Amino acid sequence: MYYTKNDFKVILCTLLFIFILIPAFSENQVEQALMNLKPGESTEVDIYTVINVEDKFYHLFDGTSANKPGIHVDEAGKTTDLNNTSDMYIMLGKKKAILIDLSNYHPESTAALRDIFLTLAGNRQKIIAVTHSHPDHVGQFSAFADVPGITFLISNEDKPGLAAYAEAFHLDLSRFTGFEPGMQIDLGGRKLDTVPVTGHTPGSVVFLDVRNKTGFSGDAVGSGSGVWLFGSFESYKAGVTNLIKTLDKFHLKDVTLYGGHSSWQQGTVKLNRQYLNDMLTDISTVAQGKFTADYLGFEHRGLNSNIAYGTAIITVGRGKAIKYAMDNGVTYNPYTDISEQTPHYDAIIFCAMTEIFRGTEWTRFEPDKPLTGIQLTSTLAAINGTPIKKENGDEPLDGNQADEIIADFAKTNGLKLPADILFSEKGNPTRAEAAVVIRAIYNSLTK
Repeated sequence: MYYTKNDFKVILCTLLFIFILIPAFSENQVEQALMNLKPGESTEVDIYTVINVEDKFYHLFDGTSANKPGIHVDEAGKTTDLNNTSDMYIMLGKKKAILIDLSNYHPESTAALRDIFLTLAGNRQKIIAVTHSHPDHVGQFSAFADVPGITFLISNEDKPGLAAYAEAFHLDLSRFTGFEPGMQIDLGGRKLDTVPVTGHTPGSVVFLDVRNKTGFSGDAVGSGSGVWLFGSFESYKAGVTNLIKTLDKFHLKDVTLYGGHSSWQQGTVKLNRQYLNDMLTDISTVAQGKFTADYLGFEHRGLNSNIAYGTAIITVGRGKAIKYAMDNGVTYNPYTDISEQTPHYDAIIFCAMTEIFRGTEWTRFEPDKPLTGIQLTSTLAAINGTPIKKENGDEPLDGNQADEIIADFAKTNGLKLPADILFSEKGNPTRAEAAVVIRAIYNSLTK
């Protein structure tokens, strides 16, 4: 095929239009949309929604009208999907601009997030600060990995936690600078105090803007539908107490907190001082054993229940709540079909606390029901996290069968168990009797 000189000119102009002019026009559109955004208005850029909350303060998240934040349901009301949007915040000072958190990993949309922040930040010095080390808050690091001059900040306590996600999310750990709680970030005309609020992670922080009575809390106190408590109740109590004391120090009678997933979890709940007070009371009810743990309907990393008071919800493993009550001298019974008069009551409560041998239902233990093979083998597997070779199905065990399973487990794990915990002299063991044996095995493994 023969091409004329004019043909080549047409081809060259077409390529120029496709690869240079169209992207430039697109970037200009993004810049124009962002710079013309008035307080209270929002716009969509790629997968992100950007909201101008007020002058020089923006809220953005990875959801749009086409992919709405939160749970998606069909016409029949059945859940079809979840867009677990993770929120970010941009504040512009006279000299510096800060992006708080880096949301979920979206490798196809790194350029969009980079354009949003760099466009709004302009010529200001740029800071990216994360509230904690979880992947849904550092996921888009690669959007800025090659941008020179950006300072990345994370608390010293949470910096080690980044290593678990470094490979999957292409994190360059050397780019992150650790800081101690209490450090102040001065943007020029706007300052953020770093307030440690432990519990969700060891080094979770709230970035507190005292002058504007706002805080950016990540997941430290939840976003309205429950704080996911991976740490201890004591550490979380210390964290919330520290935040309230910091508000007192700055004479803040109230505060508005912006959470890490407020775009879909907050609903009508106001993350304010009353919310924090409710959190402290919620913790107190657990310590007093006066709480109700509602089953989540699923389990995730040991979390299986919600404990609520007022506007506050703590999402936690029920066993951890039982232990916290027991550490405060209170025995908490999660079952409706046992009492202190039930044989082996203490062993049953111990198993509820450790969550190694559970009830047949969330609120029923059925202590007199015969122990089955699958109940015993799955419980032994839960104790040390190794699969059990021998299983007898869901049929009731006799004492000799149960002893054989336990002997095999003890041999595999190098345990010497006292003979008086075995079942052979007890006929068909009940679930209550099994609780005694399981407690002894657990203590032998963990002492």
